[in-house]
Amino acid sequence: MDLRGNEEFLKNALYPCVRVRTERAGGSGQVIHSSKENGTFILTCEHVVDGAIEVKDKWSPLLQRNVKKDVLSPVSVEFFRYSYRDRATGAEMNRAEIVAYDKDEDIALLRLESPEPRPYVAKIFPCEGVDDESINERIDLGAEIVTIGAALGHDPVPTIGNLAGFRDIIENRVFWLATAPSIFGNCLSEDTLISMADRSGMESIKNVKVGSRVLSYVFGKFCNDKIEKVINSGVKRIYEIKTRNHTLRASANHPLVQIVPYRGFEKIYNIPQWKQVRDLQPGDVILTMPSSTSTKAYISGDTSLLPNNLHYDMIEDIKDIGEAETYDIKLEKRHVFFANGVLVHNSGGATFLSSTWEFIGMPARISVSGSLFSADAITHMGYIIPITRIVTMLKDNLLYFLFDENVTYAECKKMIEERRKKSDLEVLLNEEKYNNKGD
Repeated sequence: MDLRGNEEFLKNALYPCVRVRTERAGGSGQVIHSSKENGTFILTCEHVVDGAIEVKDKWSPLLQRNVKKDVLSPVSVEFFRYSYRDRATGAEMNRAEIVAYDKDEDIALLRLESPEPRPYVAKIFPCEGVDDESINERIDLGAEIVTIGAALGHDPVPTIGNLAGFRDIIENRVFWLATAPSIFGNCLSEDTLISMADRSGMESIKNVKVGSRVLSYVFGKFCNDKIEKVINSGVKRIYEIKTRNHTLRASANHPLVQIVPYRGFEKIYNIPQWKQVRDLQPGDVILTMPSSTSTKAYISGDTSLLPNNLHYDMIEDIKDIGEAETYDIKLEKRHVFFANGVLVHNSGGATFLSSTWEFIGMPARISVSGSLFSADAITHMGYIIPITRIVTMLKDNLLYFLFDENVTYAECKKMIEERRKKSDLEVLLNEEKYNNKGD
């Protein structure tokens, strides 16, 4: 597929792509609605805006006591400016509010403060939600797709692939599988050493060259992959992770592989899961590259689901060491490489059907519990949150104006407020019923 000069790609995928930032993180978003009456709405992943969401005790006049309430801070949305149709030459900053979010589904919807409508909007693939069986007849296995995302510090990056699956169940949720790789903007400090393909040398990430080959890992085997891009992700807050054998410096959202104990019926199993640096703590065990001088940490329980050619290394200390210039690399085929001997992941925005340029999902950021570093465990960034789940989440939040032009956002807001009041009233009535029963 050739995207050069493709007007449908530009109007429906590239131009609606935005960068979303909070004080602590950032990622990609996609404009999915814009009108003078309703405003402009952007779909993104919840983990992108998680730093702007707090739960605090707030006084409820109805319940006459403090209750847990969401406190949502504004986020920044950057719209890219283009020259020569597809060359990003800068960005325009806008403020937005979080309208709805679902941490479990990893979906969030934002609304710009500016009332002016935007000229380019992604087309949502028409479906009714998770129960829409007709989608099986309207989207084919192997359909060509394009994923586009704007990593922190980088312009929108499109990648091409195919839909490879529709029924992968992870933690009781359905994911689709896509072969179009994508970038989330994970960041490593500039002095991080990357293991090169011949396993005989290391090179600092800021000095590696496009076309060079690095050591990668997939299906339980070492392999090599070519560097497609070296991305300067800008100055970020860096954490230093020290183990007995290694020291790594990375941003809070960079994924590492943690070994997590899971209690089965008869014994404790140890399974590999991708975790962000911010979610790790001293005592956690991560996967690292073996060497003649490194030793394996002791792990109790069954280890049959872990790769036997990597080492287990216990984290001794994690600390914030301030800000530094950061980098990431994009690989040609895979997403995994070794940084200072630690297995890390580079990661992706929005996915479109290339035949219609309709938006069909967002690349998922998930921790996969699976057997021996299977394809699922290594390539989990190939999973996408399908449009079926996205539509269901938006409808569950009463945002019907996105699917019915006869409904306005103001009407939806009124329904949302009425539901909130009804929920508070039900809590009050249930409490009174319980208290009366006790008397």
